[in-house]
Amino acid sequence: MQSPKITSSDTTKVTKDTASKGTMLKIEPYLAIDFFGFANPFFHQTTPSKNKRDTLLYPTATMDTTLVDVNNYRYNLQQFNLGEPGSPSYMGFYNESYLSKNGFTNYSSNSIQTFHPLQIGLSPFDNNQYLRLYRAFAPFTKFNYLQGPGKTIAVNALHTQNFGARSNVTLDYSSVTSQEQYVGSLQNNTHRNIHINQLSISKNGKYKQVVYLGWERAHRQENGGLASENDFFIPVDTSKFQIRPLGTYNPRLTTAKSLFSSHNHQLHQQYKIKNRLLLTQRVSWEKTVYQFKDSKRDTSFYGKNYFGTALKTNDSNVWQLVNHSIGINKSTRLFQFHAQHVFQSATYQSNLALFTQNQKLLKYQSAGIQLDGSLSSLRHPNPKFLLSGAYMYAGNSKNSHQLFSSCNIVQRFRYNDRRGYRYVSINAEIQNNAMPATLFQQNFYANHFVFHNNFELTGDKHIAARINFHNQRDSSEQRNSGIYAVVRNGSWTHPILSIDSLPFTQFGSQPYNQLELNFNMRSKHLFFTQTANIKKFIASLPGIFNMGQPVLKTTTTLEYRMPAFQKAMILTLGTNIQYTSKFQNTTYRPDAGSFIIHRNLTNLGNYFELDLYAVARVQTIDIFLKAEHINELFIIPGFNTHYQYVAGYPIQPYRIRFGLNWKFYN
Repeated sequence: MQSPKITSSDTTKVTKDTASKGTMLKIEPYLAIDFFGFANPFFHQTTPSKNKRDTLLYPTATMDTTLVDVNNYRYNLQQFNLGEPGSPSYMGFYNESYLSKNGFTNYSSNSIQTFHPLQIGLSPFDNNQYLRLYRAFAPFTKFNYLQGPGKTIAVNALHTQNFGARSNVTLDYSSVTSQEQYVGSLQNNTHRNIHINQLSISKNGKYKQVVYLGWERAHRQENGGLASENDFFIPVDTSKFQIRPLGTYNPRLTTAKSLFSSHNHQLHQQYKIKNRLLLTQRVSWEKTVYQFKDSKRDTSFYGKNYFGTALKTNDSNVWQLVNHSIGINKSTRLFQFHAQHVFQSATYQSNLALFTQNQKLLKYQSAGIQLDGSLSSLRHPNPKFLLSGAYMYAGNSKNSHQLFSSCNIVQRFRYNDRRGYRYVSINAEIQNNAMPATLFQQNFYANHFVFHNNFELTGDKHIAARINFHNQRDSSEQRNSGIYAVVRNGSWTHPILSIDSLPFTQFGSQPYNQLELNFNMRSKHLFFTQTANIKKFIASLPGIFNMGQPVLKTTTTLEYRMPAFQKAMILTLGTNIQYTSKFQNTTYRPDAGSFIIHRNLTNLGNYFELDLYAVARVQTIDIFLKAEHINELFIIPGFNTHYQYVAGYPIQPYRIRFGLNWKFYN
């Protein structure tokens, strides 16, 4: 289970509530991160509505979703995928490791996530199983639709509604269907997710509950990548600007298919024993299934087979995880403390459907404690000091631990009703994690891969400084600017990687320096944002450049907004450019759902993607038209001519797509 998604937002002052005089405000529901009342260093808990008819009426957070929700459907711009929406993706091998999936958060002291060292293994897809809780002013529905060439259809529908004064139910459905982004690629994909969560509060306010149900399912036709890159990337003169010649897509596999499914069900409970003393509990069950079939097994692609004949493959792997935690939360005016006991049970089962005599069942159990604490003062609603830690004292994850500490060195806030406000903060943080390898990294039994490993703990330790500056120059919020930066010095301790082929290998610790930067500026008509992530490993493995990661990733967005048709419409014209520096050749093995680094090859990256878009907003509807990857049409001197982030899988081609985002209030 991953942490809740956090989006930057600005608060809206509410002068009316929904129950008074039946007035329904056109305001999006509040993301109830603070539902359990735990401290959060980056978000203020808003003041409840004085209307006693609905205790879930809260001043809400608003944001302009023109770009975020409407047209940026493809993937996180910092991710790499197989060239189509909904395909397996990763964020570089460091981020793909357990560290990004462990359930710890570095923004919240008492997150509803618990210590989670037994992350079940195989999850190559951009998993959308996030726990989102809402408090709605009124019934709210949001519908996103996108269509384009290649039979690409993306749909997202969300509905959230309060039932009475103490209950809310949210339904969230999304799907992506794409077929042959390139003619003859045999890369069809269907990816669907559905999430249901319910939150409730007892009549006396002492008991709070969250129930979460999540399902994810992806069917894919696996093509194994290009059989010959020269047939697709036709050799050209790279010294001059020219029109790109179009090649032929010949896939390596023609009969391979995969199925990825995930179930995630959770129950969170909290009971107030007395004022400022809470009893907490969390129970979760997760199940991940990965199946791979190929009726015409190509030995030149798969290599050795371990079971049965060499004619076909029919693998099935199942991971299950049960997680239970119970704890006590104590808070005062100055501090908050949360102690939990955690118990986990995990199983891995391999079932080669064609060869039932070759089954493997492995079981793991662990127990541990988790401690969280924060310190603040009456003058500063955000915690001045934050400390969290966890330690597994028994079982498969014995001696794994997590320590996170953050301190506000500088925090200044100045507000003026007419001139807006200015906010400055500088934070220092220390983090030290040591986790077991994932179950997939430890064990895997299939027709083409059989391995059993006993790795040391792996993790991350670093020191960092966070700088946040926001300046709103007037009360209309039409002119503002901001800078967010993180400087980090750390070490990836005992990394686990697949180099040249599976299985995995563990290496010595790798120190690194990192800079994350986000700058944005808004005027009445113009909006500009620039993000950059620079990460350089001080020493790398022989033949491996920067541990398989690009040194630099940047994203630039520029928008111009203006009223049209006598202000009945707001028209936005924008461009987005993503650039990735060179990095190590990476391939994808569909029979294991895994990405592999290839030594002594750095042919990926040094490439940018250029998008142009137009968005028309009429009341609650956004309609967009977008031209994606325009630069695919040209050979540009100085940049890589092989536009792929995974070797053998060209990124999606130049396409014009359209879609809409429609919001329904009440």
